[in-house]
Amino acid sequence: MTESPPATPDWSVALLWDSILSHLDPPTRALVATCKPLAVGGQYLHVAAPNDFTRDRIEQRLHERIEEVAAAQAGRDLKLRVSIDPSLQEGVLRTPAPSVTPPVTPDPAADVTVKPPNGL
Repeated sequence: MTESPPATPDWSVALLWDSILSHLDPPTRALVATCKPLAVGGQYLHVAAPNDFTRDRIEQRLHERIEEVAAAQAGRDLKLRVSIDPSLQEGVLRTPAPSVTPPVTPDPAADVTVKPPNGL
């Protein structure tokens, strides 16, 4: 049985990941930046996504671009593997629900009529 090459040290994975992010367009970078690089082992770059949506978006639409940039930065082909780590969800920016302010109904008792000064 052949052993797979040792995983790249964490600091190298982080540097590679930062480099990959810097080469992505802003909308792609915003989504991919919510992920955490885990390891580079053999021919794979392993990352964790915060949720199913992010993982699915990366696997279905963005993996080719990420693999292309990863290969250029690492100097070798790397296949992307994405797992889910729900603890990363805490770091994902959430859009707050819009606050609903009830309409203000004028109070007839508080109605103040401003009278013009004498002579106008």
